[in-house]
Amino acid sequence: MNKVGQSTNIQIAHRKWDLYELPTLRETSADIWTLKTSNSLERPRFLIIGFQKNENCDKKEKDATEFTTADVSDIRLYLNSSVYPYERWNLEFSKKLYAPAYYNYENFQSSYYGREMNEPMLDFAEYLQNPVFIIDCSRQPEAVKSSTVDVKIEFQTRKTKFPKDTKVYALIIHDTYFSYNMLNGSVANRSLY
Repeated sequence: MNKVGQSTNIQIAHRKWDLYELPTLRETSADIWTLKTSNSLERPRFLIIGFQKNENCDKKEKDATEFTTADVSDIRLYLNSSVYPYERWNLEFSKKLYAPAYYNYENFQSSYYGREMNEPMLDFAEYLQNPVFIIDCSRQPEAVKSSTVDVKIEFQTRKTKFPKDTKVYALIIHDTYFSYNMLNGSVANRSLY
């Protein structure tokens, strides 16, 4: 069948991402960062978070890919009233208690690519030197799927306050698709659900 001559829409699935930057964490033991309000066409699937000291980002001779733990003990993602991860991580990097964060990092490939084998770039010991925090929120209840979504991140530390001049980056990965009509060249975003 020749689809070029017909006025049919071709559905094209893809993932897109948005990068957000929080110039500095407040010097408190907990902070909440409101990222965005997302519509039903762009619901978050994964959130990747990295902390950097401002001194590492602003100088050319410093490595811009070097992240820090920022003495974080817990990170939670709120999509309206849904919380990810459900259980608190209770991290303590000084005592090498960071298995929940590494587990999410290690299993990101299997969730994102849908494959059984994982090949993380960092092993458990290397992760301590350059941690990146990943939250998988791909399994969402119907209430989240059918409405606008407020995206917020909560950070906590075991200390009295976060280190001074700590910058935060958040990368949100969305699943979405668009339809393309070859006859008239129109493109339109479509909901996955």
